[in-house]
Amino acid sequence: MRTADVLSACLWGLVGAYFIYAGLDLGLGVLRDPGSGFMIFWVGLFMALLSAFVFVAALRATAVSTLSSLWSGTQYEPIVRSMVALCVYAVVLPWLGFTVATVLLLIVLFRALESQPWWTTLLWAVVPTALSILVFRRWLGIQLPAGFFDLG
Repeated sequence: MRTADVLSACLWGLVGAYFIYAGLDLGLGVLRDPGSGFMIFWVGLFMALLSAFVFVAALRATAVSTLSSLWSGTQYEPIVRSMVALCVYAVVLPWLGFTVATVLLLIVLFRALESQPWWTTLLWAVVPTALSILVFRRWLGIQLPAGFFDLG
């Protein structure tokens, strides 16, 4: 049993349970007219399910010998790059708009962190952005930041 995984799974399971409760308390609404708690409820349910999977896997796993061996071989540079890219994304999102900012973020992540070929990078930057616009703006009617180019 990996104690750290069991404890973290319990913590995130409780956070997920709280999100489920808060979502139900705010009201789910229906799929065509989601209520305030719709997204919160589903995020909480997803968190609780993932926590349950981690909990079961931790109970079945063998213990790690030392805490330092848990972090050996960890590469911190990609983590820092990702965090910087997400912070820049949060700052430029209102100015550039959802479409442009998201495509640029995904290009940076795929090229700088994973060094994918250009055709793969462009495909996987444009397709998820277009699907997000389709789901959130068209189907759910959520307003996305339009930005300077008015593409949101």
